[in-house]
Amino acid sequence: MKQKVLFFILIILLSFFYGCSNENSIFGNYEFKDVIFLSPLSSSTVDYMKDKMKGTKYTIQKDIFSISSKDNQYEILNPTYIKEKIDDNIIQDFNNAVFKDSISFNEYKEKHRYTIYSKNKQKAKYYLYSLDNELWIASYVDNTANKQDIIMYIFRIK
Repeated sequence: MKQKVLFFILIILLSFFYGCSNENSIFGNYEFKDVIFLSPLSSSTVDYMKDKMKGTKYTIQKDIFSISSKDNQYEILNPTYIKEKIDDNIIQDFNNAVFKDSISFNEYKEKHRYTIYSKNKQKAKYYLYSLDNELWIASYVDNTANKQDIIMYIFRIK
């Protein structure tokens, strides 16, 4: 009887941990959906970016992060994704990176930012934002004058 109870508890625990580990996973294959933000520093227009990015594929897996468009291919093998809950500090950094309070995170319950690193611990020039059932990808450049990022664009991917 004791073995049956222990076995039952083990099954419940395994189910719990398996469910938690797959919950809100960002891993998958995606495609460009829409432009969320385009930096005023960009010489492109939103319509141009929509046309240029149409058909772009994003692979976000444990062993690869890649972006494939008709013009470019970007790839990181064996990336590390560092997940952070979006808090007031990240929101402030984000608002500084886009020059204003142009995008609100208030409507989202589950909000996380992922920083991507190569296997050599080099930080990629992309962030992933997981917001409830949406996934955004942001490209940024370093602003060496004040050590803050400048987000150049944010795309919604599906």
